[in-house]
Amino acid sequence: MAHRMSIFLNNRIPGEPFGFVFDRGCLHSFDTDKERRQFAENVASHLEEGGLWLTLAGNADEKDRETGPPKLTAEELAASVKPYCEIITLTSGYFGSNQSDPPKAWVCLMRKRESGQ
Repeated sequence: MAHRMSIFLNNRIPGEPFGFVFDRGCLHSFDTDKERRQFAENVASHLEEGGLWLTLAGNADEKDRETGPPKLTAEELAASVKPYCEIITLTSGYFGSNQSDPPKAWVCLMRKRESGQ
């Protein structure tokens, strides 16, 4: 985890700010709320004012599986991002997969909060 934390929480990405960020499987890979909040803060710091972030994260409403992504509850996902982003939509869906029973996912579209909110 320490290596992942270094990459996602400490390094700036050239070309910022961005109008849109797509995340498929990063947010849910952090083990603690603190780590997820740090990741969300870093994503928001790379977005322009009003920029959008679309994340696909493992959905804890799904039954246990032998394989699949880490899972978050809707509450865990919201708590991680709400200080930095307004949730526009949060829906239950599925990860794109060639499996007959693909893993459930949260599909969450967010907008960066304006400075001072």
